[in-house]
Amino acid sequence: MTVVVRALSVAKREAILTAAQAVYRDEGVQAASMDRISERAKVSKRTVYNHFKSKEGLFWAVVERFLAELAEDIEAQPLEDGPLEGQLAAILERQTEALLREEPLALLRALVIEVVQLPESDKSFFEQTRLAESGATVALIRKAAALGTLRVPDPLLAEAMLRGMVQESLFWPMLLGLRPIPAAEERRRVIREAVDVFLSRYGTTPDGVRQPGTKKEG
Repeated sequence: MTVVVRALSVAKREAILTAAQAVYRDEGVQAASMDRISERAKVSKRTVYNHFKSKEGLFWAVVERFLAELAEDIEAQPLEDGPLEGQLAAILERQTEALLREEPLALLRALVIEVVQLPESDKSFFEQTRLAESGATVALIRKAAALGTLRVPDPLLAEAMLRGMVQESLFWPMLLGLRPIPAAEERRRVIREAVDVFLSRYGTTPDGVRQPGTKKEG
């Protein structure tokens, strides 16, 4: 019986988080009342407060779940062995696939608007988002550096530069609503260019640092 009760409690908590996420996405965080969220979750308002002591607590629980889902989407499948170019491109494609959909973009807009208004000490959301996206890429860069395929003094900076090139073209314009989500071919083209620029800076050859405009052998 205890197991059943616990399972029901977990299910209700997930229903509340899903409802809150939907209300944030559709109506904005400030407009999202606990009454509206409980109605959408099909639970009582008391049940919402039993799981989340405050509206702020519920907000951060939604953020935490969103970041966990983002990291899971990006790292869902292990990378296959192969050329570094292909592995970097595969991770970047997962990142863009995870982010460049209407639902996560709409939710991110709502979350960013809320987080921007928070005190400086509460703005860890941006750093957490970066870490959720960058973990697999940083790990791959460090592995390639250890193997001598890359020469990277600062893996975190190198990853940020690579991701920044892609997001400048493929993420920020969509987040700001300046253009529609790009087609798959455009995404692949941007990613290929970003990887080429990255490897021109950090890639190595048996004779030393890879020169701009050259292709890595193999």
